Formats: sequence, C-alpha cells, structure tokens
Amino acid sequence: MGRLDGLNTYSASENAAFQKICRKLLKMTFIVREKNEEHRKDFYFINAHHQDFREYFQCIGYDVMCDQDTGVAQLVNIASSGDDNGLNSNRKNLTLEESIVLTALWLRYEDEMVNGGLTRSVSIDKVDLDYQLEQVGARNRITKTSMQKILELFESYNLIKIEGKLGEPDCKIRIYTSMQFGLSESDFRILAETTAAKMTKTNKEKTNSAEEGRTNEQTA
Repeated sequence: MGRLDGLNTYSASENAAFQKICRKLLKMTFIVREKNEEHRKDFYFINAHHQDFREYFQCIGYDVMCDQDTGVAQLVNIASSGDDNGLNSNRKNLTLEESIVLTALWLRYEDEMVNGGLTRSVSIDKVDLDYQLEQVGARNRITKTSMQKILELFESYNLIKIEGKLGEPDCKIRIYTSMQFGLSESDFRILAETTAAKMTKTNKEKTNSAEEGRTNEQTA
C-alpha cells in the first residue's frame, strides 16, 4: 500500500472521526486519555490508526506520538529550527510570565516524575504553585488575572486542568501526564535559563528606572 492508502479503507464514521481528531491535534497539540470519555475514545482511535495519522501529518511537517503508558497522543513539529519554509510558524512563543508559570508547573511535576509518577496526573493546590513561583523568585510578579489567563492557556493545550475556581480554597490544578512531553529535560533547562535571564534584565531595568526617577526628583 502507498502513502495514505489506509485512509481509503475507512468507513464514513471512521473518516469523520479521523478528521475531527486531526483538527483537535492541530488546535490542542495533546490528546490525554484520562481527561474524559471523549478524549479516551480519541486516544484509542489514534492508537488503532497510528500509522495513518503519522503519514497524514508528515506531509505538512508534523509527526504524531502515541504513548500507551501515559495515555498521551501528541502532535510534534518535526521541522528543523533552521527551516525557512514556514514550517515552524505554528509554534507558540511564550511571554515571560507564561514561561515563569510553565517553569513552576514543570518543576512541580518533575518532583512526581522522580518519585515514579510518570504514568498518572498530579493534583496540586494553588499554594503548591505559589511555592514553586517563590522558588524561581516570581511569587509576587504575576497578578491573579494574569494567572487565570495563563492557566487557561495551558489548559487549552491539555497540559493541565483547572478544577474549581481559581482563588477558592477547594480549587485544584491537575497537571496531566502530557506535561512531560511538553518539555524535555533539556528544553526545560533552556526555558529556565532563558526565563531567569529575562527576569534579571527586567528587574535591572526597573531598578535603573527607579534610580533615574529619584535622581530627577533630587535635581528638580
């Protein structure tokens, strides 16, 4: 059989499911089996037709990973970093605040990975996230409104799930197993170093601005 010939054997319902899941992968990047019943069915459909998904997306510079142990399917951009044909244009560039929160979430999940929690999600309290933010020197940097938007962004990619209302005592943040695929350890180290450098630069600029303001007041 040739490339994509497997799609010609699909029934009408299988073809509809294939198209729906392709759109989901393009929008969300991750399909997480444990999220809900719909995602569970999507994951097993991808697993059953994994090669067809791989061949379909490889035509446009992507691949599809399907990991049985963690129950995660992922759309992976396989374009090289030096690609000049626009294949990298669909990558998400994070803001400094988004990078800080992602670093904190990854650190919290990494603790569970060390303890053998590779195949299950992790539920944390907001105070756990605040602690991790404090560890990276950003405890008071992110407002409640910004935090809500940032967490909703990561939720849209199926990296986490906000369980309850942020700020309420019973609110939890569930970190899905997809977090370990969102960043490799080397990618995380690069993100952490870049974030720290940006924070240092921003803090220095604020300090210089404050000192300049005081100087102007003294000479006025």
